[in-house]
Amino acid sequence: MVDGGQFKISSLYCSFQSRHILQKPINTIKGVQIQPYLFKDATYPIQPYLLKGYKLRNSDMVNQIRFDQSMNKGRVLIKNAFGTLKNRWRILKKINAHVD
Repeated sequence: MVDGGQFKISSLYCSFQSRHILQKPINTIKGVQIQPYLFKDATYPIQPYLLKGYKLRNSDMVNQIRFDQSMNKGRVLIKNAFGTLKNRWRILKKINAHVD
């Protein structure tokens, strides 16, 4: 951990900030190069490597609504996967294995 003033900053966070990670693969969609991003929700501050949904004020923006729905579905799937892993980890912690 690197000291960042009042709190500690992880090396992973520093790698995100300096863009040493999340640089590849770059996909080209309709002639536009897209770098990897992480999804964010309202609890995280705005960062160049974090992608958030639109603040929908106008329901006529169909593409933005579809993007938000797709992003939210993906985020829910990821959260559910981590929940499943956490539950399975609890089971593994209860196994009594004796290693000699």
